[in-house]
Amino acid sequence: PSNIVSLEPGLVHIKSCLSITEQVKLSQLALQQDNKGCGGFWGNDQKLNCTENRGRIFNSVNAFPKEFLQTCINTLKLAREADDTLPVINPTHLIMLYYQTLATTPHIPWHQNDGQSNFPVTSISLGDSCDFLICHRKPIVTTDHPISEPKNLAHRVTLHSGDALIFGGECRHIWHAIYDIHPNSAPKELPFSGARMNFTFRYAPEILGKEDYFSLIKPNPGKDNQFFKLSKMK
Repeated sequence: PSNIVSLEPGLVHIKSCLSITEQVKLSQLALQQDNKGCGGFWGNDQKLNCTENRGRIFNSVNAFPKEFLQTCINTLKLAREADDTLPVINPTHLIMLYYQTLATTPHIPWHQNDGQSNFPVTSISLGDSCDFLICHRKPIVTTDHPISEPKNLAHRVTLHSGDALIFGGECRHIWHAIYDIHPNSAPKELPFSGARMNFTFRYAPEILGKEDYFSLIKPNPGKDNQFFKLSKMK
């Protein structure tokens, strides 16, 4: 189908993967989740629990409603229509993130998803659209690696509400980042606004039983000085 795009082996973008009805249901369930007694994405002080503009919930998939796991499995089956090297597996963990869309440019710096296997990561976006950057190594601009070097140029994918991005195999540990989030681009039917919600499913059995430790990790939201090279990506 034309909405399922294989960007390269192990990397599939599914446009409009979820219907608006499915998006509403998934986001409603996410907003109802409790984060170990701390009010879901918001803490007891009514502030987002990760950073000033970000809420985070992490746990074993089995701790969430069954609809979440089924959504991941259905998405992987669709991805296999474009890339049959991607196995359909039951993920072990889910991280849910809620980002406020700011007037200033918001972004998530370059990072890799944890986990030791090459089984696919399934990422589902809801809410405001974002520009998602992908690169096989973390771009480093120095005198020895100028901005014109091809390895320093990332691929940019715009993810809209209901889109999914799947990466596994040789792409399992790709570097990725969120460069920008576009205000007022979310469907009006969603039960939240002015934000982006992300669901990332991954297979990481080595951290089963260690969810309490990983649920407390608060990533550094600081700016990444490598983003300026995006101006060269035309």
